[in-house]
Formats: sequence, C-alpha cells, structure tokens
Amino acid sequence: MIQKVINSKVPENRPCPLSKRWWTKDLKKKKKIINRICAKSYRNRAVDDHPSHQDLRQAHQKYAADIAKAKIEHWGNFLENANTADIWSVNKYLTNPPGNRGQTRIPTLKVKGNDRIPREVNTNEEKANILSEVFFPLKLAATTVPQAHEYPDPLLPPMPVT
Repeated sequence: MIQKVINSKVPENRPCPLSKRWWTKDLKKKKKIINRICAKSYRNRAVDDHPSHQDLRQAHQKYAADIAKAKIEHWGNFLENANTADIWSVNKYLTNPPGNRGQTRIPTLKVKGNDRIPREVNTNEEKANILSEVFFPLKLAATTVPQAHEYPDPLLPPMPVT
C-alpha cells in the first residue's frame, strides 16, 4: 500500500539530458571555495608574487583532480548498477571512438568535382580538405591588376569629431 501511494503521489525525477550526473554537493562546496580564492587572487592581480596566486593554482589542481575522481566513481557506480536496458548504453559508450566528435558537428558536405558531378564527403579528413580549399584558395600565378593602372587620388582625412 505504501508503494502504491509513493508511486502515485511522488513526482518522478527526470534530469535534463545535458546535466552533469557526476556532479556532487561536495564539488559544489569546493567550487564556492575556488571562487573565493579566485576573487582574492583577482584583487591582488597587480602583485605578481602574492601568495593568493599560488593558492589559486593549487586549489585548481586539487579541484580538477576531485572532478576526475567524481567522474570515475560515477562511471563505476553506473556500471555496477546497470540493468539489462543499460547494457546497450554501456556498449554504445564503449564502442564509439572518443575522438570523432567533429563528424557529428559538420554535416555531410555535397561537393562538385572537376567533372561537375556532385558527390558526398563524409570523413573528417575529406571535410577538412574541402573546407581548406574553399576558405584558403591557392594564390594566383599572375596578378589580375593591369600593368599601368592609375589609382585615384586619396580622400581627404575626415573632419575631427567635436
């Protein structure tokens, strides 16, 4: 009976898909401490050898290590508590190559070659080559300005603003 009441009255938590699920209250407290040290370091920015700058560097290093530790712990907990539905997600996370994020950000490009036949470009190397050709064309062998071109007289300087 208690389970029925809980299921009917307690709202289900649906976190945002972009939220950092590894984020903890401990990291939130440490972030506030970092912000205070950062403000102190900023107030003393004119003094190069002020101890607050060294404190900030050490605090940032410790905070980065704490974030990495939280991510590893979260991943371990996720794997330990994975059910049959989560196994497919785990497989997807492990089998996707980690460094190929640009492929999803730049869509498939349609390019016309020298033969004027359109083709699709899918790989990151091909996309990079095509974009570099378009944005940075080769330098012309000869100038297009005529040899005896006469430029007009320069304009007068503008009037001063008052």
